[in-house]
Amino acid sequence: MIVARYILIRNLLFLIVVVLFNPALSQAQNGNQSEKMGFEFKEAKTKLVLGYLIRMLKLDVEFDETVQNKPLTMSEDEITVRDFIELVMKQMRLVARMKNEKTILIFADTTQNLEKYQHLPEWTKT
Repeated sequence: MIVARYILIRNLLFLIVVVLFNPALSQAQNGNQSEKMGFEFKEAKTKLVLGYLIRMLKLDVEFDETVQNKPLTMSEDEITVRDFIELVMKQMRLVARMKNEKTILIFADTTQNLEKYQHLPEWTKT
């Protein structure tokens, strides 16, 4: 229990440090989605990472109950926020669809889910 709290606090502090000391992130948050930057996450929860990154694109995110909140360790240099999100989703076997113009729905990449959400448009690059 104490270890889990320590890991959660460490991950949150890491995200805060990344935001405060990475000027490229503030540019991405201000609408410059083509700005390339570096990302590094160690043992961070998948939903926390994706939620944070998608909000940087000024979008809301919802997770289907099939999304497992597994720890994620991943780093990339010189990549856009959108491309990094796609890498995370590919690694974690997730799919994104547009629930509406401002909300992305993320679900596990299964045949059942693809059929269930086939009526929703794919999340395309803008």
